[in-house]
Amino acid sequence: MSSLYNLEPQPTASCILHTTSGDISLELWAQQLPLTTRNFLQLALDGYYDGTIFHRLVPGFILQGGDPTGTGNGGESIYDGGAYGEETGIWPMEERKGGNAGRNGVGFKDEFHSRVKFNRRGLLAMANDGTPDSNGSHTPELQGRNTLFGRVEGETIYNVAKMGEAEVGENERPLYPTTVTSVEVLVNPFKDMVRREKKVDLGIVKVKDVKGAGKKKRK
Repeated sequence: MSSLYNLEPQPTASCILHTTSGDISLELWAQQLPLTTRNFLQLALDGYYDGTIFHRLVPGFILQGGDPTGTGNGGESIYDGGAYGEETGIWPMEERKGGNAGRNGVGFKDEFHSRVKFNRRGLLAMANDGTPDSNGSHTPELQGRNTLFGRVEGETIYNVAKMGEAEVGENERPLYPTTVTSVEVLVNPFKDMVRREKKVDLGIVKVKDVKGAGKKKRK
């Protein structure tokens, strides 16, 4: 294990997933995989993952989460919509990094690094729909096909291992899925990053400061 760690770049970002099955400490390769890491940290800071479940488990292979619908068919990225400048989704267009959007304006460009490989357990990667540049907000597998951008750190790997032993029902869905209660960002190299505010229906925008005290105003 130590020799594999020595081959990997030094992580420059970190966070903790607080879950109903215990904490999961993550170290991220922000310098080598900046698009992917920025997307993950921004969504984490926004509270996007709070309340989501790990909806898919293939024992000995992958544990997948990050989809607010809990189905594996949802999820988004901070880059969605930018390719066409369309006003879609819940985030204001000026807060999207559209130049990095995927080929259909959804998801974002793949990133790969020669020193970051799927060669052991406890790795964090992006899910996609099987086509290039379609990364979303949920996370599984596979070299050259899925962007790998982080690793589980320390003894919290045992919490992940325990989650991997859960009983699974139809469609690889855990019968009693683990929930992410919150994400605590510890080290964030993106100094311009701030918590974003959601756009909501009926022409109303919720305005809140970082501490969560807020009010509403019309667009």
